[in-house]
Amino acid sequence: METKFNFINQTTGAPNANVVIFQKNVALGSDGSAIAWRVLKNTAGGWQTEFVVPTDCKVAASDSDGKETSHLAAKKGDKFIIKKEHDKEVIKLHGKAFDPQSIEIENGLSSEQINAKVYKEGKLLAELNHGAPGQTAVFKFEPSIWIGVFGDVPQGGIIKPARMDYFPTEISLLGIKSADIIMENPKGTTDDRQFTFNLENIVPVPKK
Repeated sequence: METKFNFINQTTGAPNANVVIFQKNVALGSDGSAIAWRVLKNTAGGWQTEFVVPTDCKVAASDSDGKETSHLAAKKGDKFIIKKEHDKEVIKLHGKAFDPQSIEIENGLSSEQINAKVYKEGKLLAELNHGAPGQTAVFKFEPSIWIGVFGDVPQGGIIKPARMDYFPTEISLLGIKSADIIMENPKGTTDDRQFTFNLENIVPVPKK
């Protein structure tokens, strides 16, 4: 399942803007930071593009040298473990997560730390670093995205908790098959934090 969005920049008199989209990891123990999942670069008034937010994702892990495992499909309630097989680190499904709304990645290595990662659409969505042997990284996402204008964050870059006020708009994905996201600057403002993002032309998920 996925939600399809058509982003439309309807600002007037505002400079071109980088629009950042992300999801928050709300699992207990998260440091409150987030990853810029998508960056719509240098958008101008009248510019538009489509993107999708899938429900499911893929998981992987990397070591201190940056070597990354393969990516495995994941859904809520899955638990994975990082192990070493034939001198190579691999990721495998390892039963069920403690919280059925979460995804877990356990470090099953004997001595090395890992960086646990979640991807959507091939782009990094979330990351928990420096997981010691025996520790489990927990990822939990609400069915929503956050969106705002943020000029200096690259795609895949970290958004620190102190800068979250740049992203005042949360868009729920519940019950939505597709919609337009309309970006506007009320009264011609050029203040990034006052830009608005509203849904129009919402197509609901068909009832079964």
